[in-house]
Amino acid sequence: MFGAPEPPSGPVAVAARRIDATTVEVRFSDVTGALTAYSNARPIGFELCGRAAGACRYVDARIATANTVLLSIGAGAADRVRFCWADSPVCTLFDGAHLPAGPFERPVTPRP
Repeated sequence: MFGAPEPPSGPVAVAARRIDATTVEVRFSDVTGALTAYSNARPIGFELCGRAAGACRYVDARIATANTVLLSIGAGAADRVRFCWADSPVCTLFDGAHLPAGPFERPVTPRP
């Protein structure tokens, strides 16, 4: 609506942590409404990476809450998470204001 305040950005990743042996949780701030995936049932564009160069792989992701996404670790290391980290990537994570989550790379905090 004209004159209505606009959100400052789309969703911003603020933390990534391993919650168990098979799952990494990514938490977002600046989410208007709730996270949503466009053009697919689940968000596309998430990678988990090891420490070595070239140790990244695309992983299955699902929206868990209004501001969190869960990633399936699968086979391989999970030392860092990336999203939309490519030339001309397909990235489908948005919020209720129709703003996209921007590209990011974050370290994954181990389980306590």
